Amino acid sequence: MVGAGILETAQNRANAERFLRFLLSEDAQRHLTDRAYDYPLAGGAAPNAALTPLDQIRRPDVEQAQLGDVRPTERLMREVGIIP
Repeated sequence: MVGAGILETAQNRANAERFLRFLLSEDAQRHLTDRAYDYPLAGGAAPNAALTPLDQIRRPDVEQAQLGDVRPTERLMREVGIIP
């Protein structure tokens, strides 16, 4: 799932709002579910049958502290340019 929003400093707020409305439209949501295998967020599109229903997805039983030191992962992500 993805988040979207409009920055307060957006230079073309009207088009940004139009784009967000488009992303939430039934056609765009259907495309995202059928082609990108994403869960629909709005617009009346049904989830792709290949996806596990959201109510069947269980949160992993892992405490964050058990995951260990994330600094090596962050360092690698910076090296390859994924994060600044």
